Amino acid sequence: MNETRINNLLKEKNGVQGLVFKSPSHIGYLTNVLFPYPDQSPFNIGLVTSAGKAVLIVPAEWKGVAEDQNWSDDILYYTINEGSPSEAFCKAINKTIINLNLNGKAIAVDYPSWTVAEINRANILFQNSQWSDCDKTIRQSRMKKDQAEVDLLHQAAVIADRGIIGALNHAEGTIGNAEYTLVEFLERVRVHAIEFGSSGIGHLNVSMGKQGRVWFTPVRDFSLLENGKFLRVVYTQEFHGYWNLCNRTFFIGLPRYSDDSAYRLHQNLISLCLKELRAGIKISDFCSEVIQHAKALKVELFNENEFGHGIGLSEVEWPLLTIDNPESFQAGMVIVLDIISLGPNEELIQSTETILIEENGYQRLSDFRDWDDLYCIVGCRTTH
Repeated sequence: MNETRINNLLKEKNGVQGLVFKSPSHIGYLTNVLFPYPDQSPFNIGLVTSAGKAVLIVPAEWKGVAEDQNWSDDILYYTINEGSPSEAFCKAINKTIINLNLNGKAIAVDYPSWTVAEINRANILFQNSQWSDCDKTIRQSRMKKDQAEVDLLHQAAVIADRGIIGALNHAEGTIGNAEYTLVEFLERVRVHAIEFGSSGIGHLNVSMGKQGRVWFTPVRDFSLLENGKFLRVVYTQEFHGYWNLCNRTFFIGLPRYSDDSAYRLHQNLISLCLKELRAGIKISDFCSEVIQHAKALKVELFNENEFGHGIGLSEVEWPLLTIDNPESFQAGMVIVLDIISLGPNEELIQSTETILIEENGYQRLSDFRDWDDLYCIVGCRTTH
């Protein structure tokens, strides 16, 4: 377990003698143990900690997962034979609380991760304990990354772009080819990301032309790459548990002046906004600057309320880059700057940047390739 992180939380929650977590990403942050797509399982994982002690609560179906990741503290396995998945989980938590001598003491819980049914069961089982919420505390702790986390996020950003570049290599010379569809292009992104080291693919989508006006347009057919249209890829992938959100916009064929101009203005807007980033700047003030820069450049924004978010063990983390967020950027935060503008035919233009906030500026983690110029899929070439 990561004793430093756990002890810091206990210190922040003054008077609390134990912590109980159910969020897989919170548990990964505190234990360095990651479980395979836990949100898709009917079973829950849990973590109960007190000073110097930690117990993982794991469904029997995942026996060995924690041990394979060098977890040396205690593990309590539970099965569905003990009731419904949530009932069995709550019983296992209760057993652990008693074993750690936390019954009747002050315990902090990540409440938003629990269902109403689980909270009701917990209130019955743990009625002798004093409960409080620690979700906000751990989310704030997770906002600032250490160097090991920054390195993982940097590698995740590199892998994401390499997956897209691999797909673009295959797309060259395929315009109108009945054997190369949007679905094929999307699959190439996934395959190449995995080839370059991705641990898993999350959201994966592609849209073409004005179809991309819808934020998450599902690929409903086997459309061909059509000359004269924008192509937009939106996908997430993770490297050793740390995620990257990679949104990129390209053009099929040779762009008209209006298309190229819209993309260049978008990239100019991003460059201006990056210069505003540094520790101490209020997020709401930064968002206001984004809007002002867009107006000065005559760039039409798709959304004036939100311009990105934090990223890490979850695809979306705090802080949220919203116009009403009073928090300030802190050194060590890693954010995804995700400004969306409209093209000449109301297409969505996106090019995300993964950014490490520093005391006097920023560091660009999505630095594998420069996307300032509009990438055009036109013919066969060997370098990108």
